[in-house]
Amino acid sequence: MTKFVLGNHKCNINTMEKKPGSDVLSHTLRAVDATPTEYGPMFRLAVLLHDVGKRKTRTVGDDNEFHFYGHEKVGAEDAANICNRMKLSKKQTQFVVALVREHMFMMDERTTKGAVKRLMQRLPEGCTAKDVARMRISDKMGNMFFRNNSAHKLIGVARFIELANEIEEDESALKVTDLNINGHDLMDMGFEPGPIFSEILNFCLAEVIEERIENTRESLIAFINEMYTFHNEMYPVMVVEEKNDEV
Repeated sequence: MTKFVLGNHKCNINTMEKKPGSDVLSHTLRAVDATPTEYGPMFRLAVLLHDVGKRKTRTVGDDNEFHFYGHEKVGAEDAANICNRMKLSKKQTQFVVALVREHMFMMDERTTKGAVKRLMQRLPEGCTAKDVARMRISDKMGNMFFRNNSAHKLIGVARFIELANEIEEDESALKVTDLNINGHDLMDMGFEPGPIFSEILNFCLAEVIEERIENTRESLIAFINEMYTFHNEMYPVMVVEEKNDEV
């Protein structure tokens, strides 16, 4: 089954202590085994693929230890290719890829509510922050045999879940469509339709999420004018006056 799913992806890379069974494949199979079956086959597939990017990203540091910087991003690309080869649906593929991409999301005492909100914005429909937390638990359970401090690391997962619950309860997980500004406003400001629209709106969303600006049309327009005036030559900006709705 593993050979069918992974194809030519080699996983026998020693990533932890120099002990038998500490390779990526052994760790991955322990993680899959620790994943409850009620989470569903797509979730278990994501666990199986979560470290598939390590083969391409392995480096040896000055500490003479293996490192796998960015393996979650490379792994997400590989997971997408594997899902397509398995002829999974678009929704199933997006679910698996999202969990592989986000499985290294920081979950400790430094995790902020704003960071969790941004994560929730990135997740596709049908994939939740709690799924990401479950992925982290499965990952850590795969390391438990070799790393005695893995249980301590699960404390960070509990904080992450608490923050996600708070966000869901106060319904403050804003999306770009929740902003009180849109593409029509950007065109009124002199921006040409194109990728810049997504850049500006997502930048505004991040600032609103971090509560650095208010989600009002006036505040957003002022923020955009302030930030993008520095790029006038590339993106001409015109200050927008409030429209008078009175007839």
